[in-house]
Amino acid sequence: MVYIGTGRSIIPDVLASCPRLEILIAGEVTTEDILQGPPWVCERTLKTLHLCIVISPGKDVDHQQRLVLERISRLCCLEGFDLLDGSPGVAETRINLHLGKGLEYLVTLKKLRYLHWCSRPNYMTKADVEVRKF
Repeated sequence: MVYIGTGRSIIPDVLASCPRLEILIAGEVTTEDILQGPPWVCERTLKTLHLCIVISPGKDVDHQQRLVLERISRLCCLEGFDLLDGSPGVAETRINLHLGKGLEYLVTLKKLRYLHWCSRPNYMTKADVEVRKF
């Protein structure tokens, strides 16, 4: 288990260098940190992921969100995914869970037992929820 409270730039390095990592609890990480980081060697072992993902400013929000959720969808053993809120900011800078914005990628996570997101406006539709029948 790894807990990273500060120093978000290290998060991609941990994901890329710990092949037996099962639990990662981390603070704020930008989509740029995730997408430009090296490949994750823990794709076959990571079971629990706690992150606050912040959309990089000045970028296409929906596109970044889809790319990040697509990357998370490769975590074949993921059982729990906590998408946490970080420092206060504009809602458009945070990941939102909706079909067409990347939520559909999580259907590949066959072992996912819980999905938790905290302090976020809940505008999910019935179709969003039924994608996996969480």
